[in-house]
Amino acid sequence: MWFVTLSRETKMAVASVTKITSALPASFDAAIHEGLARASKTVRGITGLYAVEEKASVQTERSRNIA
Repeated sequence: MWFVTLSRETKMAVASVTKITSALPASFDAAIHEGLARASKTVRGITGLYAVEEKASVQTERSRNIA
């Protein structure tokens, strides 16, 4: 899970935090880039992001044979 920070130039500082979830089997970095690219299509003024959480699934050879 990671958050995108938005800001607009006004007399007062304004910020909005949007929660975005993204997952890719390739890597955490690829998932973050994909999520940011997707968010950039609909959200304007993205000035930064903060990766909050990373999760991974582990499958052993034994669990693959059972399934």
